[in-house]
Parts: sequence; structure tokens; C-alpha cells
Amino acid sequence: MKVLVSIVIGLLVVGCSSTAPAGKFKDYFIGPIKIRFHEEKLPENRKSDPWTGYGVDGGFPQTVVSSLEITNASGTYSLPADMVNDLGNPNIGHVRVRQNEKLLELSMTNSDGAGGHHVLFQVDLEKARACRFVRVVIEDDLTKTHDWTAIKNRAAAKPVKGLTIKDIAGNYELNLEGGTAQMVILENGKIEFYENGKKNQEESRLKMAGNEIHFDSESGDVRVFRSEPNGDLTYIAEIEHGKRHDHTKERQATFKKIK
Repeated sequence: MKVLVSIVIGLLVVGCSSTAPAGKFKDYFIGPIKIRFHEEKLPENRKSDPWTGYGVDGGFPQTVVSSLEITNASGTYSLPADMVNDLGNPNIGHVRVRQNEKLLELSMTNSDGAGGHHVLFQVDLEKARACRFVRVVIEDDLTKTHDWTAIKNRAAAKPVKGLTIKDIAGNYELNLEGGTAQMVILENGKIEFYENGKKNQEESRLKMAGNEIHFDSESGDVRVFRSEPNGDLTYIAEIEHGKRHDHTKERQATFKKIK
């Protein structure tokens, strides 16, 4: 699998967090549940009115929480925008997450100085709802700013029916600066790698995992691909030491099927 990593070096970022032009995100996990906080610079159009959120004592925060998504087997839930985007200068890299019976509890301390504030989200996935509490540094108690509010569920993608290794078999190509990278997937599940037409000695094996294609290596690490409707394969994640790391859309790489 080192070969594949070297092929796409510079395109992908390994890890649970990422920085992209539009902002950055941080992932947290409780068992199979993934919690993702997104952060972005405060949009200019929000500076036309005085700031009424948290994070600064006068003026405007530099960044805000732009979204909070929670993914489990039933889909991806998004908290309402007004429940997150008034949290200025957030510390999304230092969130405490825990399961409290049926509730997910997410706590974070944002900003510093007079703009500092503590936030607690409680999320009930069974009832698809969430509430929020905030305490600013000059107060002693948490204040409920949002009572139980419905959260939207983006249903989980359905597995591709009938997709087999034979369907995936073929030649794939990725154009890079200075050349091309190729993959040849054989009907027995073996994968050969080429760089500018020259075959590498290292190989991998393929297995189907629902609507995903997993490339297994001898080390136990896995590279995760998605099959596109036109037959292309998009590199979307890796699983290293049993922990999955999803790529941002900007960091995904698509190998075109050429035959």
C-alpha cells in the first residue's frame, strides 16, 4: 500500500482532521458514531450587523462553527445552523464527547478572555433532536439557549446492488503532475500498480464492503474507494490500525476507468 500512498502524495491528508480552502473540520468517534465539527472564517456578509453571538467582547470573531454533523448506521444528522454558527473563535480540536445513556454529550470551551464560553450539546439520535447550553466565563451556570430541536437526517447511502469484483476489474488511470499512475484490477481480486507505465513490485488485494471497495495490504491497513456511476474509482478514506480517516472532498482522488 506504500505504492498507492506515494502515487497520490500531495493530494491527500491522513488523519482525523483537515484544512481546506473553505475551512477545516475535526472528527470524533464514539464506537461506530462519528461526530464532525466544521469551522470557517466569519463570512463578510455577517459583518454588516453587530455580532450577537459568543467568542468576542466587541467586534467580530475570526472564525465560527459552520456545521455539526453526526453519522451513524441510519444516516448523517445535521444540527440547525442557528445552533452552531453563533459560536465564535471555536476550539474544535478540543471537544469532549461521551455517551450518557441514550444521549450524546459534546462539550467544548471556546475563545479566551472576556469572550470565553463553554458549550454543551445534548443529542438524542433515536428521536432525531438536539439541545444546547452555553455559559460565558463571567457567569456561573449554563443557560439553555436551544430547547429540544429536530435535526435533519441524510439517509445512509444504499449499497450498490450486485456489484462484484468482476464488475470492478479493469484498468484505471490518475493524471498527476509529471506523469500518470495506473491500477490494474484483476478478476481474482489482485491489484497491480504502475507509475508512468512502469510496474511496481508491490501488490494489493481487493474486497467488496457494501457500496465501497477496500484495498487490503499485508500490513493490515486498508485504502477505501467508492465506485462512481460511470465506473471510475474515487479514493475516499483509509483505515489504519483499525481507525478510519475520511478525506475531504477536495482531497479525494478519482482514478478514471480506461478499459
